[in-house]
Amino acid sequence: MLRADDVVRSFSLTAEEASNYTVVKEKLIAYFNARRNVIYERAKFNSRVQHSGEPIDNFLTSLYSLAQSCSFGQLKEELIRDRVVVVILDKPLSERLQLDPTLTLARVVELVRNTEIMKKQQETLHSLHHGNFDVEAVQRRRVAQQTRARHCQDNRDRAKCSWCGSRRQQLRHEYPA
Repeated sequence: MLRADDVVRSFSLTAEEASNYTVVKEKLIAYFNARRNVIYERAKFNSRVQHSGEPIDNFLTSLYSLAQSCSFGQLKEELIRDRVVVVILDKPLSERLQLDPTLTLARVVELVRNTEIMKKQQETLHSLHHGNFDVEAVQRRRVAQQTRARHCQDNRDRAKCSWCGSRRQQLRHEYPA
């Protein structure tokens, strides 16, 4: 395993260069960036999709992190924008965004965040409404059962017994005869 001291010594720096932080930092960056496989890093970036339940902010953070090692240069913002537009989970929003030729990354982030917030609010409202509906349904069902029970009891009290003809219908094991 290489140590940082060994790597810095391999640069063959003069004493003045070795004591200059900026020079050493640039040499280390060049050393480690040279060993990075840009094709592999870009493949990781291009295969990143938004996962189910993943907030847009987490997805964006991941894309920015992956883009750091891709050497995109000035295209970095546009490529992140394109990635977000193409792979977000909200397909209708993705389609609408693809139709806007003047779309910027800032605008994409704003629209996706707003849509995400609106969907969470709609889910909350729906669950509140749906929850009240369930309570009302249980109450209606209970009232209906009570009404049916009273109706059946009334009918039983008014019906004539098939064995003796009395007004109160009796069960066979309750029959006095």
